Amino acid sequence: MAVILASREFATPRLEPAIVDTERGSLHGPQRLVSDLRLRGTADDDITVTRDVAFDLQGRVNGDVTVLAGGCALIRGVVRGTVINNGGTVEILGMVGRVTTLSGSTTVATSAVIGR
Repeated sequence: MAVILASREFATPRLEPAIVDTERGSLHGPQRLVSDLRLRGTADDDITVTRDVAFDLQGRVNGDVTVLAGGCALIRGVVRGTVINNGGTVEILGMVGRVTTLSGSTTVATSAVIGR
């Protein structure tokens, strides 16, 4: 099973429509995700995505997003800091400050904006 986004497949099947928890408000302080989350609001600090967790960002993170081994993140919104892939699966479609891949799979769409 794969996810179709903008006429292409995303290799992480957990992102759509499996995520049932959606946050539309604000998250304060560093967050360590232990369950799937779709963020349509704002996080004012760093977010860490742990093993077996899917993170779908449609809002804004004012810090870094770190994806650990076995985690996955779909970045459709804005990350003002760095997206750090440390063994997970990451796809970037939105705007991010920087991208660092230590290990894992990172895909950056041609429409993504890096470094602004």
